Amino acid sequence: MVRKTPSKTVPERAARVTIIDVAKRAGVHWSTVSRALNPEKRHLISPEMIERVETCVREMGYRANALASGLRTQRSHTIGVIVSHLGDPVHPPIVRAIEDCFAEIGYVTIVGNTDNYPGRQGALIERFIRQGVEGLAIATFARNDPDVDVCVEANIPTVSVFRAAESELIPSVRVDDTRAMEIVVAHLADHGHRRIAHIAGPQNVSTGYHRYRGFRRACRARAGDGVSPSVVFAAEFTVEDGETACAQLLREHPDITAISAANDMLAVGALRHLRANQIRCPSQISLVGMNNMQFMDAIAPALTTIHTPTADLGIQAAKLLIAMINDTPIETNRIVLTPELVVRDSVARIRSVARSDADLAAS
Repeated sequence: MVRKTPSKTVPERAARVTIIDVAKRAGVHWSTVSRALNPEKRHLISPEMIERVETCVREMGYRANALASGLRTQRSHTIGVIVSHLGDPVHPPIVRAIEDCFAEIGYVTIVGNTDNYPGRQGALIERFIRQGVEGLAIATFARNDPDVDVCVEANIPTVSVFRAAESELIPSVRVDDTRAMEIVVAHLADHGHRRIAHIAGPQNVSTGYHRYRGFRRACRARAGDGVSPSVVFAAEFTVEDGETACAQLLREHPDITAISAANDMLAVGALRHLRANQIRCPSQISLVGMNNMQFMDAIAPALTTIHTPTADLGIQAAKLLIAMINDTPIETNRIVLTPELVVRDSVARIRSVARSDADLAAS
């Protein structure tokens, strides 16, 4: 293992009754509690439901977030988008798509970067709420992130995009990361690769976790073909971690013939190590990335990768958020988009398999 994923620093919060607690007591979704307590929206639910919620509120001593309630009495026509880093080529298309969708209805988009710094996401959420944004699209949620509760308690429409918070409290829009790795392993196995490694992302975020699980599951499914996985964890989705992980991977597993990287940044780092050590790609080591970032077709060799429909992620997230802001029913709160393999030059059929095929053709 390269190094452990840094643990998320969670600020201590005073124990108090939240809107989520009231919803659980009443046996309803938190948005129903929100409507019951909002004079402008309580007509959307039955009088019996209103009475049930108000009873739970009294019994539990719930007090609404006064700051958030006050800020949301007027329409600001702004929304907030939080990403880990706009320098990551995955995020700009998502942000642009969200911005374009909201611009069509007269909204302004404010963007914040966390730089993967613990605590910065929570600070940005609080700042956006204070600024009176009408909704949030967050691409940085960890799995089971406590900041989800902050958004819910503030009664602010929130959508998780790209990375899923894996919470029933808010909708999410993501790509099928598990299926993506199944496609990668199948592609490599079909080219004769049996010793396949995976440079994984951090396991506290859905992208790293589900890609890792998808890789392992795909290898188990091809075990009858002799596919055997070797895994190295990288701490973050960075070029530097990809380089470090690849170095350790080849030291510990010199017999591998292919590497599946959990994103293109890690793949580029792995390719950097291969070049520095005169290891030819793809003739000695085949390499596959994930996300199909810009310019992956311009490096040498051009990177075979999985296309992540980033613009569609942003569009679908914007549609969900607009519906939530307008209190319009949504058909589903879990949107999962389909990944596609982009075949380029970084994967080759291993020589032993190529010779076997030639022998069969000759016979």
